[in-house]
Amino acid sequence: MGDLDLSSKAFTKKQRDKKKLVFTDEEIGKIVEYIYNNPTSITGLGILLAFQTGLRPGELVSLKWSDVGERLNVCKSEVRYKQEDGTYQLEVIDSTKTEAGMREVVLTDEARKLLKQIRLDCWRLW
Repeated sequence: MGDLDLSSKAFTKKQRDKKKLVFTDEEIGKIVEYIYNNPTSITGLGILLAFQTGLRPGELVSLKWSDVGERLNVCKSEVRYKQEDGTYQLEVIDSTKTEAGMREVVLTDEARKLLKQIRLDCWRLW
């Protein structure tokens, strides 16, 4: 083990600027206003639902209608990994990013309205 040369950064947790990780209230307001004024995609409704529930993108896209009830059952996530040929593969796994991610999310009235709209839009797409 004496010959093992590890960088001092090998065990250092990477610090991230919290200002770059979340939207400000002003940014959220602009995004919400834009989506409501340009209701052209289910993606926009998904973004609004993420704001209402706090779901991560991978959790949001892996939801099934069976996960929706009085509360939202978060128990899956979508992961992306690089294949040997260099392309990326998306896969839904039966776990979340962390153990704490397995949870039930209380639905606000606005979140319920968004889910109803998403369901209507999904039926129109089929």
